[in-house]
Amino acid sequence: MTFRVMSLNIRGADHPQDGVNQWDQRAPVNVVTIRRYAPDLIGFQELQDGNLATYQAELTDYRYILGNDASEHSEHPSIFWKPSALDLLDSGSFWISETPEVYSGSWNTDCVRAATWVRLRDKSSGVDFLHLNTHLDHRSDWARTEGCRLIVRRIIDLRLNDLPLILTGDFNCDAHQNPALSDHNYRFLIDSGFVDTYLAAGNSDSDQSNTFHGFQGYEFADFGDWTGRIDWLLTLDGAQRFQVKSATIIRDNAAPVYPSDHYPIMAQLALG
Repeated sequence: MTFRVMSLNIRGADHPQDGVNQWDQRAPVNVVTIRRYAPDLIGFQELQDGNLATYQAELTDYRYILGNDASEHSEHPSIFWKPSALDLLDSGSFWISETPEVYSGSWNTDCVRAATWVRLRDKSSGVDFLHLNTHLDHRSDWARTEGCRLIVRRIIDLRLNDLPLILTGDFNCDAHQNPALSDHNYRFLIDSGFVDTYLAAGNSDSDQSNTFHGFQGYEFADFGDWTGRIDWLLTLDGAQRFQVKSATIIRDNAAPVYPSDHYPIMAQLALG
């Protein structure tokens, strides 16, 4: 089976300071973009009630797990999937903290953060796999570091029979193919066996590989040595059941209106 996975920090609906990019004005562009690329599986970050209401009305061919309420603004690291292609077997969520079963934040995090996971079965092949989606803190490097370590520990427990796994999220730190420039948390995950689908598909980092743009699109400031590729779609598969067919940063827009202040990222994977 070949299927499409998307990750997108959608920027919550509750931001009246966003001007022309308030949710009620950009929701149509957001939905059109998702429909155009038709992912079978999506990891959303920052999903709030207003975003969810739109998706419930417009993305009716998806089912979803909200995940833990990861902030005082009710932001969820949610997972959506097409039941026509995938069956849900199990799901759960945990806090990115020293007490992951209790609503909490640790390590000087600015916001309470969470991760959501699902165990899915591909209907066409019968192969099971995991998808974990998260959003790490934007200010505390300590929280990002410990968050990555917690996720790796949790994955060890969740990967029954060494299941293949997809990890999506806004990691708020830089990926770069040059180890001298990449963030140490990115290197930790790669050293732990994860594959960066963007690079595996033959792409390379440049001043145009940023995934955050702040509703400015191509006008966003030059990064220099920092690529700004902070949204990642990674795989972990000791049995080599995932093949990366393609991966892209989606820059669709109706400027000055954008689907989000982040670009969606998407990979096409073959599961065998």
